[in-house]
Amino acid sequence: MKKEFGAEDYVECADSLLRSTRIVVSNLAFNAAGLNEGEEDLHREKLLKSISLLKMKVDGLLEALADEEEIERVNHALAEDSIEAILKSIRKEG
Repeated sequence: MKKEFGAEDYVECADSLLRSTRIVVSNLAFNAAGLNEGEEDLHREKLLKSISLLKMKVDGLLEALADEEEIERVNHALAEDSIEAILKSIRKEG
């Protein structure tokens, strides 16, 4: 682990991620509702920027919390879990 976070650090990170996520969801809903008629390119750009900002914040938090080895281990475990879930679903259907 790269950095020890205190309660205040976690709260600040959570607040920042929630604010960024809210903006992404608002932009998605706005576009889905078709409220951008005539300005689709502008609102698509806003959506892309908000998604990129959220990704940067998540990547920054991940980098602050863990080293590359730990991140790779977790990613590998997630991939294994996903494969197992798919195989389980196939077994159920077949």
